[in-house]
Amino acid sequence: MNIQKVSAIYFSPTGHTRELVKYIAESFASGVQFYNLTSYEQGVLQKSFSAEELVVLGVPVYGGRIPALAAERMAQLKGQQTPVIILVTYGNRDYEDALLELKTILEEKQFVVVGAAALVTEHSIVHEVGYDRPDKRDWRQIDEFVSQIKIKLDKAREGQALSPIHVKGNQPFRNYNGIPLKPKANKECVSCGFCARECPAHAIDPAHPRKTDKKRCISCMRCVTYCPQQARYVNKLLMKLVASKLKKSCSQRRENDFSV
Repeated sequence: MNIQKVSAIYFSPTGHTRELVKYIAESFASGVQFYNLTSYEQGVLQKSFSAEELVVLGVPVYGGRIPALAAERMAQLKGQQTPVIILVTYGNRDYEDALLELKTILEEKQFVVVGAAALVTEHSIVHEVGYDRPDKRDWRQIDEFVSQIKIKLDKAREGQALSPIHVKGNQPFRNYNGIPLKPKANKECVSCGFCARECPAHAIDPAHPRKTDKKRCISCMRCVTYCPQQARYVNKLLMKLVASKLKKSCSQRRENDFSV
């Protein structure tokens, strides 16, 4: 196995997953090719990768699963025994079946998972949960993870068989039907349309950006995170209830999980 090219693929509404995918991918090469599954304009990524390429692919965890929208946009990916490093990011609660789900999807597409990680980041809705993660300890662990994969790929280049990867998770995968936290516009909204252009689910009408299609919205918080006017918000009462629940159940530091 002689890696000639590195590609990075990510679904990252609030930017945390992108940061980690970028860091790990650039640890293997300087000229990384990036593919952004977050973009509604990108749509389904139709791309085939060879056995001489390394792919780093990351998604966030929503309710213990990978986002259905991310899975849809990966539907046309094809590997040719292509080595892939898979990442899921989560806000210090749990990642349940997400890593196994991502691994299963990519192996069915003829990718070979050479490393897997579930990484703790700041929670996308309740920012106090997982605040300041990844921290220095996390980054040291990630660097060690990268080093182990490099050793593994070097041995594969010399003819040694790749060891199988085992990750946490159960099948059938747990049900996730979304959450009732749907962002809306406040009085500061100037109808600039930025949120509509950035929404991964196309849930905001470009002509009427104050309106949100609640059925399409995936509660990813991209519009809240990146609104230039800070004019997007979630119902304060619901937010308070969710924050209280998460702070109680997620008060203890969770550690990253790695498999090489």
